[in-house]
Order: sequence, then structure tokens, then C-alpha cells
Amino acid sequence: MFQKMVDAAEFIKTLYIKERTIETLELDVTHSRLTLKIDRLSRIRSADGDWDFYTAEDIEHCRIIFAGCTCFELATAGRIPRELVGIARLCKLEPHKYYIEIDASQYDFDLHDVADNKIKITFTEIYLEDDCGNVIRS
Repeated sequence: MFQKMVDAAEFIKTLYIKERTIETLELDVTHSRLTLKIDRLSRIRSADGDWDFYTAEDIEHCRIIFAGCTCFELATAGRIPRELVGIARLCKLEPHKYYIEIDASQYDFDLHDVADNKIKITFTEIYLEDDCGNVIRS
């Protein structure tokens, strides 16, 4: 069944990605697509925008697909990002163009300090995909 595409900024507000582990980060240059696969994605469905430990729609090994990518930057402190902290910034640049900055900072046990990592993406569409290939757009 085809799902109507919703506004990416509104859709992102329904995603809980804090304290999740990055499994893969894949850049498909041919299709202008970036895929961020995480160990578990939860949805935010409460009216107040809080997660409230809602797990009924959790997706294990979820792929977050950013389509229509025009810019991508992995700003790291020399470390490969592993953990997601949350969405640091989200902007609607044009009616169908968005910018997101994902905080993937992590504690560096060798340096006893926080390694500041950001994943920055400019894109036109976002959707989810589960392990079976089912696409979720709402």
C-alpha cells in the first residue's frame, strides 16, 4: 500500500533516535541517497512530543533513508560515530528541501573527553525501511 509522503520536518519530529547505535552509514552517490542504519528506532506519538518510552512501533535494524541528497558532511573529532545523541538542528530550506544536523557525539575513553561528531545532510525526502524492505513514510 502506498503511503502519502508527509512533510519531512514533521515526520522527523516523530522519530526517537537518542541513545541508539549506528550500524551502518551508506552514501549512494548514483541515487543521491544516504542511509543511516540504527539498531532500533522508536516513534514519538504523544501530543506533547515526548517519547514516553513508547515501543509499539519500534523497528529493529531500521534504515533511515535521506533521498535527494545534495550535501553531506561527516564532521568528526577524528572518531567514527557510533552512538546517536539526537537531532541538533533541523531546518526547512525550501518547500521540499531540508537540512538536518544529527549529533553523534560520544565519550572517548582514551582521552577522557567527549568526541564531538555531527552528521550533516541536505535532502528532499526522508523515509524509513525495516529489515523486510517495508517502506514507512508516515
